[in-house]
Amino acid sequence: MPIDNDLIAQWQPVLHQRWATLTQQLATHQAHSAYNHQPPVTLIAVSKTATLEAMIAAYHAGCRNFGENRVQLALAKQAEWPAELNNVRWHLIGPLQRNKVTKAVGAFHLIHSVETLELAEAINRVAQQKEVTQPILLQLNATAEPQKHGWPLSTTAQQLHSLLSLKYVHVQGTMAMAKEEASPTEVQATFAQVRQWNDDVLKKDFAQAIELSMGMSDDSAYAIVEGSTMVRLGRAVFAPLA
Repeated sequence: MPIDNDLIAQWQPVLHQRWATLTQQLATHQAHSAYNHQPPVTLIAVSKTATLEAMIAAYHAGCRNFGENRVQLALAKQAEWPAELNNVRWHLIGPLQRNKVTKAVGAFHLIHSVETLELAEAINRVAQQKEVTQPILLQLNATAEPQKHGWPLSTTAQQLHSLLSLKYVHVQGTMAMAKEEASPTEVQATFAQVRQWNDDVLKKDFAQAIELSMGMSDDSAYAIVEGSTMVRLGRAVFAPLA
């Protein structure tokens, strides 16, 4: 389907304004954090429901990081993405099913949702076959909610030791979410626990694990204050354009 350039032109002023406002807000929150000073927080535009035109308008506004929930949809967007719009980084932020690992490895700058050792091992096997190294984050179920996936907050460095043998994955940090209806105090406490776990547990064997992907449209301020290096914003960027 051809790209609607008129629609892109129509949305560009709105996206420019939103992007400028959001980046300024993130910088302000970061200035109030005792844990995160350099470099600026990465704003990942969650584009799972966004049209290609909305994403291109966001690109022209300054966005270079897009977050997708589904491998197939992300690959379709990548195939249609204009070649001249370069330096784009695609992030997989949704669950990665084992039968989609082959397609996902090498297609994403960063896979945020590695929730088990078995999934990490599967990614490693495919990465070895493709002769690439796949950057990943460990998804932490910091709130112990049964409907959420991820490593429990009680996971120890010893339990993560098996990851050291995976030579084709690069563990860069942790991804986590707060409870949807939690109070601001509870949300910030959750993000503080995630930061502490990343520092005290994950970094024991993975010194390079400096990324903290936490914070979405409603709670990014609390996440940044607690040291988030990446926030995943969907509605704040695209609604109601998507």
